[in-house]
Amino acid sequence: MQLTRRFRLYARFQNTILLILLFIITTLIAWLSTRYVYQIDLTVNNRYTLSQTSQKLLNQLPEPLNITAYTSNDLLLRSSIKKLVLRYQIYKKDIQLKFIDPFTNPTETRENNIQVDGELVITYQHRREHIQELSESAISTALQHLIRQESHQIVFLQGHGERNPTEFQNQQQAGLWSRNLIGNGFDVQTLNLSQNKTISDKISLLIIANPQVALTPDEIAIIINHVKQGGNLLWLLEPDDKELHGLLPLADELGITVQTGTIIDPLSTYPSITSVTEYEKHPITNDISYLNTFFPEAAGLLYQPKNDWQMSPLIITHDKTWIESGEIKGTIAFDQNQDIPGPLSLAFALNRHIQLANNKTHLQRIVVMGDGDFISNAFLTYAGNLNLAMRLINWLVNDDQLIEISVINNIDSELQLTENKVYFLGIFFLFALPIGLISTGIFVWTRRRVNLH
Repeated sequence: MQLTRRFRLYARFQNTILLILLFIITTLIAWLSTRYVYQIDLTVNNRYTLSQTSQKLLNQLPEPLNITAYTSNDLLLRSSIKKLVLRYQIYKKDIQLKFIDPFTNPTETRENNIQVDGELVITYQHRREHIQELSESAISTALQHLIRQESHQIVFLQGHGERNPTEFQNQQQAGLWSRNLIGNGFDVQTLNLSQNKTISDKISLLIIANPQVALTPDEIAIIINHVKQGGNLLWLLEPDDKELHGLLPLADELGITVQTGTIIDPLSTYPSITSVTEYEKHPITNDISYLNTFFPEAAGLLYQPKNDWQMSPLIITHDKTWIESGEIKGTIAFDQNQDIPGPLSLAFALNRHIQLANNKTHLQRIVVMGDGDFISNAFLTYAGNLNLAMRLINWLVNDDQLIEISVINNIDSELQLTENKVYFLGIFFLFALPIGLISTGIFVWTRRRVNLH
């Protein structure tokens, strides 16, 4: 085929037009990339994308949010802060980020009590929170503090062998739960009624977590009076305590009866640990149907309508469970003549409107659960136990807007390797891979020498 001069000119013109279009498109894409950001997160649980928990928190903040980063001219640190804050700015456009160099602004830094390089100060509606840890968890926890307009005081009853909120080493205590409560903006205190004969009406919630010895009649009278006056209560029970360590009058006041025996779950790995995957419809349990919760050696509860309480069942076991009336040892089997078949109620939520002395109406809330081990140091971090425990507290203190705010967990934050896998990886990278590369190089070099000759 003979190429004419006209054809060559046409082809050259066409190529020029294509180059111009390519340049325009490339320039346009480059310009758009400075205006819009698109990210793809390939981690197992989207660790580098703002979690659903944090997104729900932002929805609770309709007003603008200001973040001030007190950091030196460390470009790497500033870049890390920008990337982290950008996750929030994608979902809330009115988040303003400002950098201040502590070395060039020492007065402002001192007035704001800045302690470390890279400290963040989040301001919302004249309230502020300081963050010294650069993570989504830290920022979202600070946002919860800003949303929670008042500091709720949570009081753990002590003096009768109850679970201790200050003890972390003993696996039966409640130190880890207390730490989470404090981290979420609650004021956690303890109360010994033998030393302090009253329960302040300023507290938001009283927790009775599995006493081991009987309370005195005077202490019981104080607690019942607290309930009658509208106090919120979380009462954690255990099986095989007919007299409830003296708290039987409180159970009668609430209409609660504890069934004799321990719940057995034959579908669980350990039959004495009840596994729950389905929940009754209630604000506490909404949106956690995907989470398992575990209740070791739990008690079944019955409810009889009492006074003006409105009752809602929270947790009901599946129909394969039963209450074992005998000892839990060896082979356990359902005895139709003695044991109580499931499904069984494990927790109840009660609420009522009560008239206070100042003629104001107060919404009183109480939760009674047939297990306290699920909030212990040993079991709190299992599956959905912590999420359920925090939802209980938010509902009980009437912080309904925070009930659905779950705990942030990174499931791919560490790599678990067996000893055999460690040995395999060590042998592969230290010996097999280098030997393979050297052998390949020798083989290629030898072939080339043969071909040259």
